[in-house]
Amino acid sequence: YGTAITLTNGNSFIVDFDATSGALTVTGTLVPLTPLEVKRLPDGLRDSETQNLFTATKLVSAQDGSEPDAVVVDGKDYTVEKVARWDAAGGFFVAMLSRPLA
Repeated sequence: YGTAITLTNGNSFIVDFDATSGALTVTGTLVPLTPLEVKRLPDGLRDSETQNLFTATKLVSAQDGSEPDAVVVDGKDYTVEKVARWDAAGGFFVAMLSRPLA
């Protein structure tokens, strides 16, 4: 994985900087996918738990061609699948996170 990000405080998160591990200070909001977004998931993600993370920080995704960032939510590891600009709120990003269903 790329950078490890830990989600705390319910739907909002703050990660303290750790120079050893390369963790970043990031804030954002985690929300479930809309029903339309779920219908549009590619076959490889339909059997995964998938959520959107809105943040001002651009995360590294699997579609970037490098090791994607990892986000830990309530002890569960998610992979950043893709990142898109979300300009509706003034230059933020929305990152799609996924993890295999247990």
